Formats: sequence, structure tokens, C-alpha cells
Amino acid sequence: MSLTDVLSARININRLTYKVLDSVAVGLTLSANRQPGASCRLEVAVSGATISNGLVSVAGNVNETFSFSENTSFIGSQDFSSINVDGITISGIEDGFIEISTVTKTGSKVSQEQTIHSNIAARFYSVDGRLRRMPAGDEKPAEYKIMLSGDYDVRENDIFEAVSGSFGITRGQLSFVDHILDFSGVTHHIEAEIIPL
Repeated sequence: MSLTDVLSARININRLTYKVLDSVAVGLTLSANRQPGASCRLEVAVSGATISNGLVSVAGNVNETFSFSENTSFIGSQDFSSINVDGITISGIEDGFIEISTVTKTGSKVSQEQTIHSNIAARFYSVDGRLRRMPAGDEKPAEYKIMLSGDYDVRENDIFEAVSGSFGITRGQLSFVDHILDFSGVTHHIEAEIIPL
């Protein structure tokens, strides 16, 4: 029997992020990694760059230009709900890195879910398999763990959504993510506890 024989459910793995452009090397034109989850302002941060009258222009449902004279970050004044493909243009900034985050008017980060893996095989199993006597009508919420193939980037606090093959649990947060190694030191599979959401 192989590991794939026991992975009988299918799930999506999501991760919370506040970035619409992950930290990347500065280029003349860039595309956002994802769209804002809701209408919000943008915080543009430049680091490790050589700057001479630096400009970062972002085009979307509105347009905004950020001026840089040093490595720092600025929060814009426009509310973006979308960013155009190749909608980030840069001039006067060489080398270094740029990242763009979504923030509120007061500067608090706005998190959104980003899909990391889609429709991957998983197995749910109960952590507590004991029989217990309970009065009629009482119930105890099940506590589950999940098992995945070792090929995936799964991290603490990732969120999963069941696609098929699970009973009684449809969405949860992964906790105590543990990579189980085989005898040669290679990750055989991943186990994690589930916090129901």
C-alpha cells in the first residue's frame, strides 16, 4: 500500500497575505502577484536600491505615483480595488527590491487569502478515537489531524478548504505542522493538527 492509497480527500490550501506584489528585484515594469481583496490603499516599500528621483507609478481602477529619494516606504492616498497587468512602472530606481502591500487609511495591513495549492490529496483522521458515554443530546466536537504528501509548501496557520471526500469538517487552520522523514532523511509526508474555523 502506498501513501497515495490513503489520501482519500481533496483540499485547497490558502495562506493569508497582505502583499499584492511580493518583494522582487526592481524592474522597469512589473505585474502584481495578486489583486487587492477589497478597496484599500497601497504601501510601496523600496529597499537596498540606488535612487535618483525615483518614481513608482501604479495603474488600476485609479492611478497613483509615489516619489522616492531614499530607501523607505510610503502609503498612498488613492483606494485601489484592482491593479492593471504590467500596471507598475518604475523609473530612477536601480537595483534593490520593491514590495507593495494593502493597507487601511490608518496604515494597518489588510490581509487576504491567497491560494497556494489547489485540489491536492489529503487524509483526515481523528486525534481522539476513544469511546465515551454521554447523555443523549450532548456532543463533543471532533478533533482532527491531516496528512499530506511531502511535496507541498505547507506552513503554520495556513487555511484549508475541503473540496471533496471529507465528512464533518470543511474549513480549518493548520497548526503544529510536522514534516515526517523517511529513513533516508527525505520528507515522506506532512502531518498537522486542525483548528476548525
